[in-house]
Amino acid sequence: MRSGVIAQKVGMTRVFTETGEHIPVTVLKLGNCQVLGHRTTEKNGYVALQLGSGARKTVYMPKAERGQ
Repeated sequence: MRSGVIAQKVGMTRVFTETGEHIPVTVLKLGNCQVLGHRTTEKNGYVALQLGSGARKTVYMPKAERGQ
């Protein structure tokens, strides 16, 4: 199963554990993340969420997507 998010990489940093070890981590920016669609087992046969991030001009969208 594949899952993920739409994000922009901001940079790198590290997190320290209780034992003093450091773990490198990536800092991500999730801007204006919205749920655009929801798939259910009863209707589609699987469970999923469609996510969107950022802004898109309606001029560049197909008419079918403008209502979402």
